[in-house]
Amino acid sequence: MKVEWKDILLIGIDGGATETKAHEVLVSGSWRKPKFQLGTRSASRKYKMLPEFKPVEVGQQIKERNEGAVRLTPQEELQGKEYIASTAEAVEEIARPIGPKKLVIGMGMPGLKTPDGRGINAINNGARTPNFLEQLEGRLREAGLDLLAPIARLGSDADYCGIGEEYATEGRFRRVKNAYYLGGGTGIADAMKLNGELVPFDHTKDWLQKSWQIASSLGPTYEKLVAAKAMNETFARMEKATLDEYVKAGKFTQVEALKGNPRARFVMNLVSLLLAELLFERMHTLYAGREEAPYRGDAYLALRTDHPYRGLCFQKLILGQRIGDIYADAQYRKVLRNPLHTHLAHLVERFAPAEMQEAYLKSGKI
Repeated sequence: MKVEWKDILLIGIDGGATETKAHEVLVSGSWRKPKFQLGTRSASRKYKMLPEFKPVEVGQQIKERNEGAVRLTPQEELQGKEYIASTAEAVEEIARPIGPKKLVIGMGMPGLKTPDGRGINAINNGARTPNFLEQLEGRLREAGLDLLAPIARLGSDADYCGIGEEYATEGRFRRVKNAYYLGGGTGIADAMKLNGELVPFDHTKDWLQKSWQIASSLGPTYEKLVAAKAMNETFARMEKATLDEYVKAGKFTQVEALKGNPRARFVMNLVSLLLAELLFERMHTLYAGREEAPYRGDAYLALRTDHPYRGLCFQKLILGQRIGDIYADAQYRKVLRNPLHTHLAHLVERFAPAEMQEAYLKSGKI
């Protein structure tokens, strides 16, 4: 029996570190040339975070992953079930009112995936769930929902950022050959377009690390310092408060920096400097191969300095998610955008080859 678009409910799911979001996608046109646009129905669920849960140290996760012997803690198993329950509830909220349709689901999640792509066996801010999609499909069947086919895989949320920038009407990858995207929210994610094609970071792992893996010049990874959540956590600690207290009070770092709080201004300047440092690392690695930076660790120094795209320069550098919102907001120009541009111009002027300087600078400015 032939299935038509009118018989299908397509749902896209963004699984994050703290919540899951689902959205209806409307499909029209032929099977060969479908057209996609967001529908009106969406749902989100904050994960129930178990107080006894603590993520396994990332180095240990990677070790177990490489050995093919992931050993979940009892707390991980319980926390993983909460992720799946929240995701199933969000899907059900969209699907239930629409009535009997075949579900087609696409889903992105952070973390390193199992070989079949249907689970997570290493993640920076959460619980490993190697059989995520198997459990999710079971929950959906129990809810009486009918999948047209098994969910193919958990995509990379970072890669999906690139797909969005490439195919959305307002996407910043459109009509450009070489571009880099860095999104900062709970964590950080990056995507690239090179020579007119999206290039997944899983295809560049011998010459380019993902942003959440890279150690900054201060020691911790960039994710622990420049993601929007990390930025607010740092400021709250300096204020001798908790992140929850300050978020509830609306005391976000950029807001307080604008009011003149010296600790908030310090954090914003630090974030702008580290963002510039990370962007420069991307620019330098693309053009000339990874930097000689021993402080980034042995894994970084083991990366190849030669790669197929050497000699290219980005035509666009894009900031997205919450950090992008702050960067784009004119009222915060003095506390993020301007210092970021100044720091990045200084790094290019001081440490980049002459050809890179010519590509990225004009009259000493980005």
